[in-house]
Amino acid sequence: MVFVCFDFSSDFTDNRDVSLWRASAGKLRSDRDEKDQQTVKVKKIILHGSYDAVKTVNDIALVVLEEPFTFTKLVRPICLPPPSQGVYTGELCVFAGYGRTKSINSFGALNTVMLPIVSDTECAEWYTQWVFEHPDTTFCAGYEQGGKDGCVGDSGGPLVCRRDDRWYVHGKSTFLYHNHLDLPFPQRQLAIHVVWSVAKTT
Repeated sequence: MVFVCFDFSSDFTDNRDVSLWRASAGKLRSDRDEKDQQTVKVKKIILHGSYDAVKTVNDIALVVLEEPFTFTKLVRPICLPPPSQGVYTGELCVFAGYGRTKSINSFGALNTVMLPIVSDTECAEWYTQWVFEHPDTTFCAGYEQGGKDGCVGDSGGPLVCRRDDRWYVHGKSTFLYHNHLDLPFPQRQLAIHVVWSVAKTT
């Protein structure tokens, strides 16, 4: 079972034939095959029952694989946070993604950046009510002056935070548009989905 964070594109919603889907791990580039990558068939995709494609709410899924990945130096597990474990303002976390690094089509390489968690008050001021209408499931990470953040192509990328020598995936990036690249960007809070994911896997 893989806990997957991604933005549901039209390709996904229009084509749910899981026999055509593959999951890859251990890739440092998304635009080509690599010798250390592992690719397995997808057995089943479990959409969140309350997924709203219009408001992009609960845009998360569980992916059941035909066989498990083998852990290597490039393929490692990560912890899901307890439902009660959130993030706090000023905490430094790491975001990863394959998206653009410039305004042109420079994407494909896996990059990481350390970002601070921003207060809900500031996040709500920067974004429209539509984006931040679910403050219990949304928070922001990044710098007010921009410069270091996610970009187009990074939607669905994980935000991971370290607690007591363990890494937890706390956020899933969303709403990464060109007009928001100079602001901290919204993250979906994953802790609230842990109960749902456990219920689907037991």
